[in-house]
Amino acid sequence: MKCFYHNDRDAVAQCSECGKFLCSDCAEKWEPPLCPSCGKSISSYNRSSAAASLILTVILLVLGGLFTGFMYFSTDSTFYSFGEKIFGVVLYSYMIAGFPAGWRKLSGLTSRLFLALPVVGWVFYFGIKIGLSAIVGLVMLPVETVKAIRTLKQG
Repeated sequence: MKCFYHNDRDAVAQCSECGKFLCSDCAEKWEPPLCPSCGKSISSYNRSSAAASLILTVILLVLGGLFTGFMYFSTDSTFYSFGEKIFGVVLYSYMIAGFPAGWRKLSGLTSRLFLALPVVGWVFYFGIKIGLSAIVGLVMLPVETVKAIRTLKQG
């Protein structure tokens, strides 16, 4: 078999998306092996997905900051100092913004065993997952943000 793009070269791989045969030069450009057209479309999708992820993060940071700021500063309590209120606003808005990243990470770790749970099991499962997503998101938000920025810089 010959490469779809280079008729003079033997094929060593196949595009994992469309099945076109590829030579060693074509197959080494992407992992898994992709033909140039499939590679460009996946790269374009990755860039748009990264941009959407960054936009969502900024929106959640702003909305989280507004919501928690309103909650802290609308009360007439002197229990918290001004610095503690600001710290609370920053922390909770960061947790809110990191929630989707934590949810995605936990969804990648969750096995399909939970599909057969009764309703009470689902409520318990999602309650724990919501709480853990906020905590895991604290770590995953910067990781996903750096990956998204690198993806956008590549294109």
